[in-house]
Amino acid sequence: MENKHECKVIGKEDEYFLVLLDTGRREQVSKHLFSFTVSIGDELWAYLDDSQAIVYIEEKPAVEKRTEPVEKSENRTNVYVTHASAQGYDEGSFWGGFFLTFFFPVVGLIISLVLNKPETRRGAVRAIVVQLITGAVLVLIVFCSAMAY
Repeated sequence: MENKHECKVIGKEDEYFLVLLDTGRREQVSKHLFSFTVSIGDELWAYLDDSQAIVYIEEKPAVEKRTEPVEKSENRTNVYVTHASAQGYDEGSFWGGFFLTFFFPVVGLIISLVLNKPETRRGAVRAIVVQLITGAVLVLIVFCSAMAY
């Protein structure tokens, strides 16, 4: 999945900038993602995660030198961002999903699917696996102790 996109700053508010991605989509980006000065009209690179949320912004060089025309597919590179620590981007809680699903499996799975946060879903899936293994061990212990008498 290609997730590096060109974007242009088209608006400025108190807490965010409005950017226009090369796909035609407009996004509000928190000012906390910018570690540099931004003005309306600036061209930037935006990195998106798998849910198409902007997780990192970098300055685009003012002049990009090209000697030959480049095909559209070569304009982008594959950059995968994991565990972004940008303010305003919430991946969810691994342990929250884990404990909720471990003790209340149906409720935990439903909530983790509704929230649609990757860390919460990952915790919920791991809790189901741990719960199945724990259940199998307990059944084996009970079976062995019943056969011993």
